[in-house]
Amino acid sequence: MSLQKKLIISLASISVVTMLSCSPKINTIVNQEPDNGTEKEDVVKITTVDNTTVRCGVERWAVKTGTDPDASKINLKSIIPTTVEALNNLSSPDPSTIKNFPRVSPTETTVFTIDATLTQFKGEGDSDYHLVLKDNKGNTMIGEIPSPDCVGFDSPFIRDITSARKAFASKYNVLPALAADGTVNPFQDANVPVRITGVGFFDFPHGQNGLAKNAIELHPVLSIIFK
Repeated sequence: MSLQKKLIISLASISVVTMLSCSPKINTIVNQEPDNGTEKEDVVKITTVDNTTVRCGVERWAVKTGTDPDASKINLKSIIPTTVEALNNLSSPDPSTIKNFPRVSPTETTVFTIDATLTQFKGEGDSDYHLVLKDNKGNTMIGEIPSPDCVGFDSPFIRDITSARKAFASKYNVLPALAADGTVNPFQDANVPVRITGVGFFDFPHGQNGLAKNAIELHPVLSIIFK
């Protein structure tokens, strides 16, 4: 890893720790390590006050979890119905620079709801639940439900993220990113119709399963209804 990348990750890690320090669950940072899951992504490993170790993301994490300054621009009561296809066709920022972007208006300040088929899901190295969503035309996109332990206590999304996470976990036993022997757990099949509500988010391509053509996601997912 280059010195420049180490510096960027270190600064991002400090930002994540600062963001999480709002939460009474967070105790100390343990260390920073690369994700060993199917997607190569930097994570930080933290220990909660109940001595549970969790891994949380780094890149644009404040935007993903609603602890950035522009999160206050999002009206959680104004939900825009749309489709996987329509979201795939939105203009997106330059993927080579998106890592350094603040929240991108209007897409990342809008709450969308879609009907789709949840084809697969997976627990990721940053503790997200990764949802692969598909429409009847074959368009795909990703939804992500963060672990509440990785969301700052002052995030306007924390209550809805916690509710969505519980709803998903009550339906499926989500395997962690890695099995006990260190091998990568596979994606789990679902193939069920769902209604997903979440905040628009532009990721960058890094090998994701279900990636939209413009790398848009619903991240975080705020609600999931199984039909």
